[in-house]
Amino acid sequence: MIVHKNDKLTDAFLLQQDGKYLEAIQHAQAQLVKAKVNMNVRDMLDAYVDLYYCYFNELLFEEALQVYEAHKKLFITTNDRADVMYHYVMSYMLYDVTKQYDAGIDALKKALAIATSIQAHHIVGLANCFIGALYTRKKQHNEALDYGTLGVAYIRTFAPNLTFYTLQCEICLAQIATSAHAFEQAAKIIDTIDLLQTLDKHQTLYLQFLFVKMRYLYVTNQLDVAQTFRETLIATVASTNDHVVAKLLVPTIKNALKHLPLQQELDFWENYEQTLQLAVTNETRSILKAFSLQQQTLLSEDHEEQTLLPKSLFFDRGQSLFELATKPLLLLICQMDTTDFSEQKRSYFQFHMLQQALDQFMHQFDTQHYISCHLTPHKFAVLFEYDAADVTHLHLPKTLSMELLGKTQNYPLYFSYTSTLTSRSNSFLEMYHLTESRLYQLVFH
Repeated sequence: MIVHKNDKLTDAFLLQQDGKYLEAIQHAQAQLVKAKVNMNVRDMLDAYVDLYYCYFNELLFEEALQVYEAHKKLFITTNDRADVMYHYVMSYMLYDVTKQYDAGIDALKKALAIATSIQAHHIVGLANCFIGALYTRKKQHNEALDYGTLGVAYIRTFAPNLTFYTLQCEICLAQIATSAHAFEQAAKIIDTIDLLQTLDKHQTLYLQFLFVKMRYLYVTNQLDVAQTFRETLIATVASTNDHVVAKLLVPTIKNALKHLPLQQELDFWENYEQTLQLAVTNETRSILKAFSLQQQTLLSEDHEEQTLLPKSLFFDRGQSLFELATKPLLLLICQMDTTDFSEQKRSYFQFHMLQQALDQFMHQFDTQHYISCHLTPHKFAVLFEYDAADVTHLHLPKTLSMELLGKTQNYPLYFSYTSTLTSRSNSFLEMYHLTESRLYQLVFH
C-alpha cells in the first residue's frame, strides 16, 4: 500500500516493486543521510516517507513506528498542509494493522479534506477507497461500496493518466465489492484488469490483484477454477520470491474460507501461511541485521540540538581555497529577514528556507562547485570561483516565497559580495569581514 504526496513514483518504491527490498531500504536511508547533511527538510520528509513504507511493507513495524515519530516531529516545523495530509495517511496504516478502524477512518477523512483542497487527486481517490476498505472490516458494506465506488470514479475522472494509482483503487474496490457480495461489480473490475499486459511489471500490485481474484473465485463458489488459479498464484509468489506481500495477503483468503464449507482449502492456506511466516522471519532477520545499526544512527539525533557547521571549518576551507586558487574567487553572504517566526530560530524550517535561498543563488551562478556555511539559522556564506567582479547583471533574488501557517509570504533577502578581482584582502578572513560589514550596512542602514 504505497501513496505519495507527489504523484510520481519514487526510486525506493520502484525498487520495492521489483522485489528489491534491501536495495529499497538502503536507497531510502542514503537519501535521508544526504538530506540531513544538507539540512534540507523537504528531502528529509520525503526520505522518511520512503523509509516508512520500506519498513512497513517488510513487516518491520517497530522500525516503521520510529520513522513515523521522526516524520511527525519534523513536519510540524514546516506547517505544510501536504505533509499533514500525508501523515494522516501514514497514521491510517498504523491504525489498520492495530485494528483501530474508527481511528483509521477519521485519519483518512482528514487527509481527504486536505487532498481535496490542494487538488492532490491521487490521494483523494485512494483515501476514498481506503475508507471503503475500513468500512468493509467493520462489516458496513453499503458505506464501503459508496466510498470505494466514489474513489475509483474520482481517480478515473481527474487523474486518468496515473495508471498505478488507478489500478490500486480498482483492486481495492474489487475487494470491497466481493465482501459486499456485489459480484457483478467485482467481476467487471477483475475481468478488465485481467486483460492488462503490463500489470505484472508492478510486482506488489500484481500479487495484490491475484489474491483479490483468488478470494473472488472462492466466494463465488467457482471451486474448480479456484484450485487451478491457486497453483498459478503459488507459482507467482515462488518466482517473485515475495513472501512478505504474500504473508500480508493470505489472511484475506483465510477469512473468506472460514465462512465457506471448504475446510480442505482452508487447511491448505493455513499451512501455506506457516511456510510464508518462516520465510519472512528469515528475510526480516537479515534485513534487521543489515540495517538496524544505521536505523539507530539516523533516528537517534535530537533535531532541536543539531548544530551548524562550525565557522572555523568554513574559514579553514576558505583560506585554503584563497591560497591555492588559480581563478578569481567570489564570496557571497546572504541574510534572510525571518522576524515573523524568530521564536523558532533553531527549527529545521529556517534551515529549509535558507537552503532554498542558497539553491536559488547558486542556480544563477551556474556552478555546483562551492563551499558554504550556515552562519546562523538565517544567514549563509558561500565561496566559489567566478571570473567577474560584479554580479548585478544576474538579477539575484531579493525575496524568497514560502508558505507559513497556511499563507504564502515573501521574505526579504539581503546579500553582499566581494571578489578577489577587486579586493585587496591578504586573507580569506579579511575578505569575509569586509563582506559582512557591507551586509551589516545594507541590513541596518
